[in-house]
Amino acid sequence: MRPLRDATQVIDRILIRLLGLPYLRLVRDPLLHERCEYLIAQVKRADIERMRVLDVGCGSGLALLYLERLCCGRIADYVGVDLDVARLAKRYRFVTIPHEFRRTDLDENWDFGQFDLVFCAEVIEHIVDDIRLFDALCAHVKRGGLLILTTPSKDFVLRMAKHFPGFDDVSSVQDGGHVRQGYTADELASLANRNAMELLSVDWISRFDVKDLGRYLSHKKMLDQIVFNISNPRRDHVTRFVLGGEAEEFRDRYMSIAVCLRKP
Repeated sequence: MRPLRDATQVIDRILIRLLGLPYLRLVRDPLLHERCEYLIAQVKRADIERMRVLDVGCGSGLALLYLERLCCGRIADYVGVDLDVARLAKRYRFVTIPHEFRRTDLDENWDFGQFDLVFCAEVIEHIVDDIRLFDALCAHVKRGGLLILTTPSKDFVLRMAKHFPGFDDVSSVQDGGHVRQGYTADELASLANRNAMELLSVDWISRFDVKDLGRYLSHKKMLDQIVFNISNPRRDHVTRFVLGGEAEEFRDRYMSIAVCLRKP
């Protein structure tokens, strides 16, 4: 199995380099793309000319490729941190933005300096000590810089759990799953106030109705996911994200809530 897995990774790297985002939109979770598209929208409307970017909990490093392909001229350099980054240096060797990936346990003390933009997508709900993580994120933002954070919308999770039993399940220990059901706008604003961060906008990512979510949850294996991506072109018929939407209208219609914060 190991030789097959290694060969698959090599082929995947080649296809990423040759075909880029169209290939990844076919074979990766569509929600990853929607979060990256939201990041790109925030980068384009920011008033910072050249950004140093820190991607906390960078996962597969997809955000780096989005930055390279869609706003390379705005990015000075990129640092991605996560617990497992061993394969990412090879995967993105062709990217021209100066970049590095650092193996990091977010529960430990970590310090990579300060950045113009800190991005943390769908991570904080996995961390027991969320206050400590949020404080660390804010500490890495330069004065005048931005923190962009996305996490499940608690209102959406609780609404959908009525239709999909177990959708709101959480773990009592930090085992890789969710340790909380998500956050509300007020809870995120409280974390921002604790760190004297200015709230620029509350945003919403990945709209689902019950039928859409049922399809998505039933296509989690790789081949099923490819079928889902082909048969459910979310970029064409679903609003992927809303910038600055009112909580009462969007909080239980979109899977993720996001905040854009600035350090005064």
